[in-house]
Amino acid sequence: MKHDGFTLIELVIVIIILGILAATAVPKFINLQSDARISTLKGVEGAILSANNIIYSKAAIQGIEKSSGAIATGGNSTFTSANSIETVKGNIVMTPDNLRKAMTTSLHIVEPLDAGRPHADSTVYLSIDFTTTEEIQNSNCYVGVANDSENGSLYFTSHMTGC
Repeated sequence: MKHDGFTLIELVIVIIILGILAATAVPKFINLQSDARISTLKGVEGAILSANNIIYSKAAIQGIEKSSGAIATGGNSTFTSANSIETVKGNIVMTPDNLRKAMTTSLHIVEPLDAGRPHADSTVYLSIDFTTTEEIQNSNCYVGVANDSENGSLYFTSHMTGC
């Protein structure tokens, strides 16, 4: 028996099977951008916590972990506004300037709505795409971080449903 190729029905069955496989695989790849954004924001949360732990350790060495003060950065013990990070109870005071000194990120760090209040429990927002507080809050794709001065820790408000 000589076999010259595939019959039409065999080719149609293969095409149908490939179509079913493609239909089940495509939705998994469509959400890759959303998953990447969510992963980026979760990574930023971890980076902020790590930076804060380092600053808290430096505050403990200087004996100011239970009060407010400033920590020199970059291995420099000379305090200037350019190389010091303000702390409250050993934690980074959440201002865009302090956060930029504590860590490097390509995300937009946005001034809180209640900016200008020293050591206030103000929220600093970090976003991938947006540059104003209103845009960020409307996007539901951001990390907000504030000082919880009552408990001496950081408080995160992360919204990732709009990513």
